[in-house]
Amino acid sequence: MRVREEKMFSLANRIWYVVKLIDRKDIITLKEYLDYNVLDFVDFISEYKQVPSSKYKCLTLFMCMFYFTNEGYPYFIEINRDTQRTEYLLTKDVDNPFDMDEATTFQIDFRPKKVHRKLSFNHTGFFVEEYHPVEGVKTTIYDVDKIKDAVCTTYEESEAKRIMNEEFENPSFCSNDNKILTILVKPVTDKYKGVCTGYEIEENYPDGKVVKTPKTGDSLYSIYYDYMIEKGYFFDSDEKRSGIRVKK
Repeated sequence: MRVREEKMFSLANRIWYVVKLIDRKDIITLKEYLDYNVLDFVDFISEYKQVPSSKYKCLTLFMCMFYFTNEGYPYFIEINRDTQRTEYLLTKDVDNPFDMDEATTFQIDFRPKKVHRKLSFNHTGFFVEEYHPVEGVKTTIYDVDKIKDAVCTTYEESEAKRIMNEEFENPSFCSNDNKILTILVKPVTDKYKGVCTGYEIEENYPDGKVVKTPKTGDSLYSIYYDYMIEKGYFFDSDEKRSGIRVKK
């Protein structure tokens, strides 16, 4: 086993403690997100435990373990117990990610509000995604060749991996001039019953054109992901991958 594989195996089996921030219903959402986005994701195990506390009588800790294998993908997971942030990042073995055909990095924040931010690209585009569980998904698609040119001309080559690993929100190298499309996927709620009755996909083009399409499906994120496959931006496992895992 190579050193990097040993490092990933060690990280995969550490316990991640999240204090009073994740409800049981959110476990399904988190597992779904990992299943779609971590290429080598295998399983997700979780439980709740009551533990003594010097400040409080007792703390309820949510404990989970990520199990994944390293099949040659240049990624590792970092877990910060203080901030409850999870990051899926490019390893130091990657020099310039824009020399790769595809790459994905993401972070999941639980404070002050749950939000999943992701940067990814393949030959169809550069994607800046923000996913708020229950509320919606917003993804802006940029011309990937122009993004690569912007990074090369604005930053030194050594900075390419850093910006992919850090600039999840409003990346400084993404210009409106390079924007192709912004996609919003939102649940449609019955205002009287307060239940989700379906979903709406809104496409916003730089020329001002807006297209809205109703959709039905199992979950917000699966609706979004299936749409991205349908439009040809992401690819299922029978084709060239986008760098993002597709759940079968």
